[in-house]
Amino acid sequence: MIKRILNEREQNILRESKLSNLSGLSKNQVDNYIENNIVDLDSAKEFLKDLSNVVRLLLRKTNLSR
Repeated sequence: MIKRILNEREQNILRESKLSNLSGLSKNQVDNYIENNIVDLDSAKEFLKDLSNVVRLLLRKTNLSR
């Protein structure tokens, strides 16, 4: 569903982020991914940057940012 509302440039941003790996996972699998991959401040910052970019794109596309 997300990919249907994003243009090609935005899809590339999503694809380049590590978050694209999470799209098909259950909540428990996402929790496990975070536990296993967010191990220090630097990895937490990178994850948050990716998450912020994806949220920003989705808000812009769904007009929820107003």
